[in-house]
Amino acid sequence: MSGNLIIPRVEVKWGDMNLTSYNGIGKLDYPMNEPLVFQVEATLSAQSNGPSGTMMWSPIGSAYKVYEYCITNLMEKVISTRFYYDNGKSIILNWVWCGQSISFGNDMSVKVNLASKLSGTANGTIRSVNISNADKPASKTSGLKKLPEKYGVDAKIVTLSKCASRDMDKATFNNYAQNNSSFGSTVVKFAGENGNTVFAHNIETDGMVIMCPFTWDKSQTIIDARLIPKSASPNPGQRYGYVLGPSIINSLTRETQWKPPQQSRTANPAKTSQPVNKPNKNSKKSNKPQANPALTTVVEETNKKSTSSPVGSSKAVSLTTNNANDPDVAKKKEALENEATAKLSCQTLMVPLLVGIKPHDIIYVPSFNGEYIEDWIVGDVHYQQTDGGVTVGISATRTYGTGDLMNSSEGKKFQQIIKNELQTLSDWESYAWYGEYDKSSAATAPTLATPKETQEQYYNRIYGEA
Repeated sequence: MSGNLIIPRVEVKWGDMNLTSYNGIGKLDYPMNEPLVFQVEATLSAQSNGPSGTMMWSPIGSAYKVYEYCITNLMEKVISTRFYYDNGKSIILNWVWCGQSISFGNDMSVKVNLASKLSGTANGTIRSVNISNADKPASKTSGLKKLPEKYGVDAKIVTLSKCASRDMDKATFNNYAQNNSSFGSTVVKFAGENGNTVFAHNIETDGMVIMCPFTWDKSQTIIDARLIPKSASPNPGQRYGYVLGPSIINSLTRETQWKPPQQSRTANPAKTSQPVNKPNKNSKKSNKPQANPALTTVVEETNKKSTSSPVGSSKAVSLTTNNANDPDVAKKKEALENEATAKLSCQTLMVPLLVGIKPHDIIYVPSFNGEYIEDWIVGDVHYQQTDGGVTVGISATRTYGTGDLMNSSEGKKFQQIIKNELQTLSDWESYAWYGEYDKSSAATAPTLATPKETQEQYYNRIYGEA
């Protein structure tokens, strides 16, 4: 009789090569089924930067030969990292190689840097954009749809939440001009002119989701995180709810710091990902890594596309949006500022419940006596593989004050879960480690995928666009 320990797992693939359990691709002299990488890390940010990651490569000679093979033959292939539990939830993040750090001597190490393709698509090409509505004001949604055309990128990269789509449909502008700006920067600024935030992600695929402030969108539904299908990644444009308590929290810190009114609390710069280095002009094949080859290919292809917006920098004065009618923008921007007043940080083991937690999700923290709960908006999430496990670092924010829910209707659903299901330490352990529970008591969620559906079919049926 044998069994598997219930521990968090990490799987890394570079194209078809399994780096967690070498599968013999390249026919190299390295033991089959042995790991090539360890200490895999990934960071997702709500507003400031795009996804970033690292992984340590085994520094022994035979493993380094595999690394040489990868940087010679697989540089254009996607590197996928999957954090998961066996027969449980998972989150898949897609990357491309973007650098390395190698140390020789008594302390041998090979560190591989990872970036999403958004680094090339959204941040690689600088253009000057001008959208003018000569006859009459147009909706900001129509202006947003023109931006991919201006930059020559796939329009599917950008999606909107229902709230953001509704608000940008009714808001109008006369013209918009932005000089010396990347696609990601322009989307962040244009969407921000309606009081929205932009979440750049690489969950399953690369994309940018435009979302309203949490306290502004009263029509949203917070889905119980337990209802994410097994082996399925979370939908980047959907908010999921997690209750933090015993058996989940390792350490949790909350703080509130006053700032003068003229200082912004939010971190939403015009930047979606890491900068891209210039391509290597040497055409001869070599096992020497080039500068972000997968990313520079994206940049070169984008630069070649002829659009109405010129490539490169301009000395002209940079302009912004000339709004025609956007009555909600001031209130939405105020909501964003208020949501960043109080801060929370949490470091804990990635229990099955927390697999897939991401920016813009909501975590609920109950009081010691259970009389009230606080809802916190997840900002940054850091997954880190350790020796035999995975830890999750979470930062979150909320409005000032305790005991008041920012979204009362959704928060009360999770408060009911606490009252009905989480009364003892055993209950909390079952919640954290996915024990049996009555799904009818869970916060409202869509019908789960049927056994015959593929993951893609499930997402199209349930979520559609973000």
